[in-house]
Amino acid sequence: MVIRAVERVRRRGHRDVSAILVGEGPDLSAFRKLARDLGLEAHTLFTGLVNDRARMRELYAAADFFVFPSTYDTDGIVVTEASACALPSIVVRGSGPGTRIADGENGLLCDPSVGSLAAQIERLVGDPAVRRRLGAKARSTLYRPAEDVATSVLRRYESIVRRA
Repeated sequence: MVIRAVERVRRRGHRDVSAILVGEGPDLSAFRKLARDLGLEAHTLFTGLVNDRARMRELYAAADFFVFPSTYDTDGIVVTEASACALPSIVVRGSGPGTRIADGENGLLCDPSVGSLAAQIERLVGDPAVRRRLGAKARSTLYRPAEDVATSVLRRYESIVRRA
């Protein structure tokens, strides 16, 4: 869906749009072929699996926004990682990660279609101020440092023990 959406956005005149696709899996060769067939080979970077945190930070830093079109992941930690970098995310409405996104407030929701995803990509490509606003709100509402999470869990356990 991402590759086809990028092709559509580029065809509509946003010729500077490109994609960085991180990960691997059984469909990787089909995705590479699709990018080649659509003339996007020079505009699509396939990184493969990235386990190095520093490299992931570099990839997030190279992005203007993050797209996570999964309809089956229960809660993509990658959306939280993107928000830590003040990147707005586009996720599928009704998906696990979509439950954390307030559409137009801290990210964007799309339907599970190329057209809907392309429209949201165009919205962010065309308006850097919206990207910055959504990214800042994503950072303040979606990201919680690990230390804060650990402290919160500890306090919860302590209150349970006090009641027992």
